[in-house]
Amino acid sequence: MSPQVKDYTKNIPKTISEIQDLLEDVRTLFKKEPNIIHISKTPCLFIGDTHGDFSASQKVVERFFKEENMKLIFLGDYVDRGAFQLENVLFLFLLKRDFPKKIILLRGNHEEEEMNYSYGFQSVLQQKFGREYSMIFAEFQNTFAHLPLSVLTWNHIFGVHGGIPISTKNEAIHLDEIAQLKRGAINLQDFDFITAQLLWNDPKEEIQGAVPSGRGIGFYFGSDKFQQFIDYNNIRVVIRSHEVFQKGYKYFFNKKLISIFSALNYVYLQGIHAKMVKLETDDTLEIINIAS
Repeated sequence: MSPQVKDYTKNIPKTISEIQDLLEDVRTLFKKEPNIIHISKTPCLFIGDTHGDFSASQKVVERFFKEENMKLIFLGDYVDRGAFQLENVLFLFLLKRDFPKKIILLRGNHEEEEMNYSYGFQSVLQQKFGREYSMIFAEFQNTFAHLPLSVLTWNHIFGVHGGIPISTKNEAIHLDEIAQLKRGAINLQDFDFITAQLLWNDPKEEIQGAVPSGRGIGFYFGSDKFQQFIDYNNIRVVIRSHEVFQKGYKYFFNKKLISIFSALNYVYLQGIHAKMVKLETDDTLEIINIAS
């Protein structure tokens, strides 16, 4: 019998010791994964930010259980802001533990200590565990620090949370440089130049080159820098998340970059038409509703 979503929702860890055991299990898995996970030919679903929208994650996983041989590629931002942050991330970690090759969890900019202090996750843990929260918060940060950074499919689609990294030189950053980065930094201040960009950069149609981001971290990059990066690395399409859109997605740069957002509700923006991208083995890409 195929597993059901309810089998996982009812088994979400409740105690600190249970959560610690799960974090240790998935942290071991993450440490074994490379910075760029290579995806062999198989149907894939790319999922953007969920930010504690537990219902959206459940809808995605229901589809996963119905379709054999599919991989789920989550592009980061599992916690902060949403109502069920803890349940959401633990649900996904349970799935990762049981389906380590089929569930891919990338790091987002909200899988980081400063963001979790500022945008809700630390408060959630403190409310739930009281004075003991700091220990489990540290365990989460240590686990987040080892999440992989990107994926590359058999047909040259690059998946990442934020965006392409910008070099200080004239030539683009090569994927080999990303592959060689050291993971494990918990706090943004300790991130290397490239990792910070992978998690924070945004595309902008109206600019050329790159300019400092209005977020205060990373860059906005234009079509010229984007084209240089994908040409240099033989990439066909980039799929990323990191930005919220009411309709759940937005194309950039002649549809060579697809930005998706996968939470149905998000702080100040309710009723989002949350989207994910399905990649078929015939190389076709389809943007589909999560709620349907």
